[in-house]
Amino acid sequence: MSRVDERTVLISDEPMEDLIPEARQRARRRRMITGLVVLAALIVITTVLSVVGGRGATPDLFLTNGPGGGAATSVMVDNVANLAGSNTITASGSHVWVTIDDTNWKAHPFTTRYEIVELNASTGKLVRIIHNESGDLTWPQAMAVSGSHLWVADEQYWRLTEFNVTNGRLVRVISAKADGLADPGAIAVSGGHVWIAKSHVGANSVTELDASNGSLVRVIKAKVDGLNGPSAIAFSGSHVFVLNATGDSVTELDANSGALVRVINSRAGCCAPRQGTFEWAAPVTLAVSGPHLWVVNQHNDANGATSESSVVEFDVSNGSLVRIIRAKADGLYIPRAIAVRRGRVWVDNGNNTISELNASNGSLVRIVNVKLDPKGLNSADGIAVSGPYIVVLNIYSGQKGSVTVINARNGRMVRVIQ
Repeated sequence: MSRVDERTVLISDEPMEDLIPEARQRARRRRMITGLVVLAALIVITTVLSVVGGRGATPDLFLTNGPGGGAATSVMVDNVANLAGSNTITASGSHVWVTIDDTNWKAHPFTTRYEIVELNASTGKLVRIIHNESGDLTWPQAMAVSGSHLWVADEQYWRLTEFNVTNGRLVRVISAKADGLADPGAIAVSGGHVWIAKSHVGANSVTELDASNGSLVRVIKAKVDGLNGPSAIAFSGSHVFVLNATGDSVTELDANSGALVRVINSRAGCCAPRQGTFEWAAPVTLAVSGPHLWVVNQHNDANGATSESSVVEFDVSNGSLVRIIRAKADGLYIPRAIAVRRGRVWVDNGNNTISELNASNGSLVRIVNVKLDPKGLNSADGIAVSGPYIVVLNIYSGQKGSVTVINARNGRMVRVIQ
């Protein structure tokens, strides 16, 4: 007997013909086990791909760099939250907050969803949703963040709500009549104080609160302060700048005493009407950074045939006019918001573009196209600085909303969070 035959006899005393069916059964079992392992692996891979695919690149979203157009690139789309009914946006570090005021008449008639959605601009992930659990978020509008505190203006019940940004919990609600919170609008926080502009008819005032406990410091409403339809507010060192939408001016206050420093009006170049063309100006908002103060204006001719937009720059040290930027090449068109970051001024235009300007000389750096829908259904309606990013709030027809994240260094679109 050959060596192979000996090994066969040693393995089993059964005849060779009895071993063949058993070997076949073992082979079938091995193939079945292998198939099950492969099937399980495919299920795991499919699940992972479906999760990643939900946050994958969408080739329908494009970015165009430069005033003359340029290369287009696809961007990431993160589907993390329902941003329908988006109103306002603010940011601090890599975190972004969006107020929600959404009424879904089809699904829930006469029911409105009031929320604040917190997002991470770096990762595109949802951080948390602050719900209107105890009626503290009715009609949330303007917001401001300082340290671990988020301040939200309630335009329905004329009050100010404060949250802890580390956990989203309610800190306090300020609604005392003595605080003069009539139709609270824009909010700014600096040096341990909260400043709220109020444009309600007959109010025309600014309320200052102690940020540590919410107590009233003062209400500024003297006629000499020139407060007339205050709609935006910003800080620079120890000075507060209030934009008067109705008065076509900027009121500068001393943040330590609340005393008037100066009123910058049309004679200084802010919102200046041009008498020869029957043109009037509509100042929209303002921003301050270092020695620069920028005011965004919408201009319309009396006959409505033409319109023009501009950005007016002032020297904050003396209120003097530095320049007026209104060239068509800058892409300024019905500007709605403004943000400043490291020597760059970003203007949110009404035609789904962002004009980036050089803060030192007012020259155009680039025009960023933030159109997300081929049919132009989205509308950029808010802008903020979030760490190394510029974040833009988009409002869609049908109440859909999203946030576009742009790399501030090169103007490229990074992702869209929706």
